[in-house]
Amino acid sequence: MRISKAKILAFFILIAGNINAQSPFWFLGQRKKEPYEAIKYVPYATISFGAGSSNYFGELVPNTIFSSNSLLSTRWNLGLTYTKHFHKRFSYKASLSYIRIAGDDNYYNLKTGDEGTYFAANFARNLHFRNDLKELALSGIYELKRQTPYRMKRPDVSPYVFAGFAILLSEPQARGMTTNPSTAANWVSLRNIAGYSFSQKGTEGVSYSPFTYAIPLGFGIRYKLDKYIDLGFEVTYRFVFSDYLDDVSDERNTIDAPINDFTIRSGEKIAANTLKALPTSFTPTTDLVTSSGKDSYFTTQIQLILHFGNAAGKSQAGSW
Repeated sequence: MRISKAKILAFFILIAGNINAQSPFWFLGQRKKEPYEAIKYVPYATISFGAGSSNYFGELVPNTIFSSNSLLSTRWNLGLTYTKHFHKRFSYKASLSYIRIAGDDNYYNLKTGDEGTYFAANFARNLHFRNDLKELALSGIYELKRQTPYRMKRPDVSPYVFAGFAILLSEPQARGMTTNPSTAANWVSLRNIAGYSFSQKGTEGVSYSPFTYAIPLGFGIRYKLDKYIDLGFEVTYRFVFSDYLDDVSDERNTIDAPINDFTIRSGEKIAANTLKALPTSFTPTTDLVTSSGKDSYFTTQIQLILHFGNAAGKSQAGSW
């Protein structure tokens, strides 16, 4: 079949035009530019209100294995976050959170005859705690999906990761001993037990500060509900610089003589927190399951995110 030079020339012109439309530097492997890339990014801010679950890992909830204790120790958290979006890929946020964490050896819920089970020694130890953490954190955010210059044109779904630094106010508590299965004793601060400890240095004879620090790492996702509101979800894990979020350090199992009523509680007849009767004869034949190192905790949070500021979908030259 004879093909004219005019047809061949027209074919190459068509191919060249198509390549040029995709990228002027196609031979370098560069991608086509997005419509918004050449436009200067307009910074904006958001405020979010969140609530969700919280879980702690430490001596009372070992992070070596998932158990019923892990689930029963789940508590709640509330948070307020200010986020500044200043780049298509980068943002920063400041957050204030109220986070309750807890743990209880009685959650293993064993009975006479279970002395050989994996957590038998933990159950016999009979310690518990709760701690209402106050956390102030500053984190940097990396947007996994490039953001558009104007927030009203932002993607419908925006995943991201973040890392930062947090200051914590920590005050672990436990209930006093009770002999009445229908009445729980009051919560007592364990960090410095006035009236209970001759040393006034807590349950292990150690003095530690109510302030500590943490490194939060996490990921999240935002879903655009309308021009001004997003629905968000975050998961955050904190590496804490303290081993006393639960008032129980790695050295607790080496203490033979009680420093006060809260140091060794294996002889109590009723679990102070759950008010369940403890077995009258329970001698574990397995070792204590511990979690060495510092304590940690993580949270999940559902957030309502509100957009505000001067960049409400408008460029500096006019409206979109």
